[in-house]
Amino acid sequence: MFLIGLAYVLCLVGAVCLYLKIKFYSLKGSIPGKAPQFLLGNVGHMGLLKGKTLADGYLQWQRDYGDLCQLFFSGQRNICVSSLEGATHVFGNRVVFDASIDLRDRFKLLTANGLAVLMGDIYKRHLRVIGPVLKRHNLLPYLPKIINVTNIFIQHWKDTLDQNSPHPNIQTDLKKLTLDIFGQMAYDCDFDCIRGKGSALANATLNMVQIFTNTCVLSPLPLFISNWLLNRNKSYTDGQKVIKEYCLKTIEEYQSKKKERKATGQVEGETERVNLLSNLIDSMEIESKFTLDELVDEITFFIFAAFETTASFLEWFFFHLSKEPEVQKRAKEEVKQVIGRGPITHENMACLPYVDNVIKEIFRISPIVPSVARTVTTDHVMDGYQLHAGDEIRVCVTNLHMDPRYWKIDPTKFDPDRFDTLDRDHPPGAYIPFGDGHRSCKGQEFVRLEAKAIVAMTLQRITILDTPQNTGGTRQALTILPKEFFPQIKLDY
Repeated sequence: MFLIGLAYVLCLVGAVCLYLKIKFYSLKGSIPGKAPQFLLGNVGHMGLLKGKTLADGYLQWQRDYGDLCQLFFSGQRNICVSSLEGATHVFGNRVVFDASIDLRDRFKLLTANGLAVLMGDIYKRHLRVIGPVLKRHNLLPYLPKIINVTNIFIQHWKDTLDQNSPHPNIQTDLKKLTLDIFGQMAYDCDFDCIRGKGSALANATLNMVQIFTNTCVLSPLPLFISNWLLNRNKSYTDGQKVIKEYCLKTIEEYQSKKKERKATGQVEGETERVNLLSNLIDSMEIESKFTLDELVDEITFFIFAAFETTASFLEWFFFHLSKEPEVQKRAKEEVKQVIGRGPITHENMACLPYVDNVIKEIFRISPIVPSVARTVTTDHVMDGYQLHAGDEIRVCVTNLHMDPRYWKIDPTKFDPDRFDTLDRDHPPGAYIPFGDGHRSCKGQEFVRLEAKAIVAMTLQRITILDTPQNTGGTRQALTILPKEFFPQIKLDY
């Protein structure tokens, strides 16, 4: 009886493994690619287990299998698109190529109602609420908050940093900076990351990002297994509760104050609307179906996306300028001529064309995300290959940004002047740091504003030096980051 039971169990396990192999880990159709390994997909083939990144894998796959190929990771078959023509085709056909179902299902584990995971009419409804709040002219009132927190950050470095040695924790410090900025912008809340141990809300956010990244982004396992693991992670679920409770408390307080003003006949001034959450509450009044739970989910996703994205950019900014002293010297000189030691304003920030080119070049040579995902909605032929409804597409940002077919100046060279010289008229589709088409990143104006303000203040007051330990390389996290990153920081005043 025991042997019969054992045989039954083994047959069942074998059947499950065979199903998973066929469903998730088998080449399909005639599109080029390498046969995936069971459970790992092509993770091992790409070298991700040995420290390489997805960007490295995309570049390798393009070299080995061409501009259109199959690639398996995170339990998902992906069709990689690396040509300008292919990318233009994908982004230009919004009916055939819509938001990624894989990313939707993956990020739903983080926030079920965030704009990036929604589709159809519910996406349009959320966009009517979120879109206006993220327009540049509506973000400019937050600039003083960005500048104030960055001033605190630089002063903290001045008070505590050993300026004669490599900075040992710069990656952590830059995350603290962007998280404190987001706390002020989103809630008018001091997250206390720069000078303290961080508030409960800040620590909940950091824990959630780390756990979600390890479980649902970097894991080679199928999504349903990641989902099961995430829902049973107490630190993760506790973090969700902390963020939701804080958001609901803040919403309740804001709405209560609005009712008081209305009851007493007070006029609401612009000073009352001082943070992103209150502006979203005001905006959601135009959309009666927008619920408080949806609002909390939008804030949660925005925390997740905004602080991590800007922190990643800043790491690359510090790294590249430590390696390019002449670029840094020119950028600092421009800031000195335009701003001097005066305050940073929207008006003088707009008069820094070389700094703009430096920022653009960092986004080009070190894009925050290596690919943009879409899902095929109906059977379709592309480049002579048959695509089927449900296929996942990855437009490879890194490959387009580094392809000599589309850049006249060597794309492997860090050269901000390219945007004013030979590459001034580069094909628009060859530069897509925030994606393209109708599902491009809606928070890109926020990232650009925050990044430029911090960059201008850094150039005004800090010199970034290279060190023997600052050897670079890349590592895969939620975004792609410098690996050996130890510049030396000198405060100019």
